[in-house]
Amino acid sequence: MISDNHPPAPVALHREINDLRKKLSRQQHYMDSVHETTMGLIQQLGVNTLLEKILTKAGLLADTPDTFLYLYDAHADELVVKLGQGIYVDLVGARIKPDQGLAGKVYTTGESILVDDYKTWPKRIKHPLYENLHSALGIPLKSNTRPIGVVGLGSFDPAKPFGPEDLKQMARFAELASVALGNARLNDKLQKELIDRKKAEESVRILNAELEQRVMERTAKLKQAFSEIKTLKGILPICSECKKIRNHKGDWKRLEIYIEKKSEASFSHSICPECAKALYPDLDIY
Repeated sequence: MISDNHPPAPVALHREINDLRKKLSRQQHYMDSVHETTMGLIQQLGVNTLLEKILTKAGLLADTPDTFLYLYDAHADELVVKLGQGIYVDLVGARIKPDQGLAGKVYTTGESILVDDYKTWPKRIKHPLYENLHSALGIPLKSNTRPIGVVGLGSFDPAKPFGPEDLKQMARFAELASVALGNARLNDKLQKELIDRKKAEESVRILNAELEQRVMERTAKLKQAFSEIKTLKGILPICSECKKIRNHKGDWKRLEIYIEKKSEASFSHSICPECAKALYPDLDIY
């Protein structure tokens, strides 16, 4: 005799098998997520790449396509949506205060939170994207135990609500994701420092090259000046009559022109008393 309160044995067995399959599938997703997050630690992924992987894997783990990720902006004291998937793609760029909504509560408490019925939750945010939201999960991302962001997941299907098991798995996943994120941030910082160092080294190299060029030019000028000074110190061929000087090319130049060219001296022309008397005897110049 079949009881009215219990389904036939084959039906119950079928349901039990389906439930087990779902649990195994979700467990496999969890193990895959753990593996990929661990690989993120080993491969030293950049922050942005790792955040995308974390959000995607969180959605697979919770069996929902609708996920978002907040990061804390210390300058504005706000949480900013950096990534969104599914219905939350249009949420990217949105900002809330740390005391607002599910993400705000997760951030301020540092704890994962499950909301069974978002529509009736007192701290819900009124937004068109949340109008048909049924249940929601929020998990913190941390750096040295301090919250730095929040991963949010939404279920719009009343037949597929999140449960305590989802909360536990996501909390464990968030811990590993936080370690990977800290590693990625450190890697990005080191990469930036390396780039800055290379830029500084290049600037120093350019400055050294410019300085070396200036030294070479200055040295050449000094050599030229010393050469000219030595020429003036040597024996100069001078005409005993007109006092012109013969240069190295064999040209005869007036004494003052030669000296002006070979030194920094310049001449002003006048006439001495003896020459004035000889040339202009009728003029009393002196």
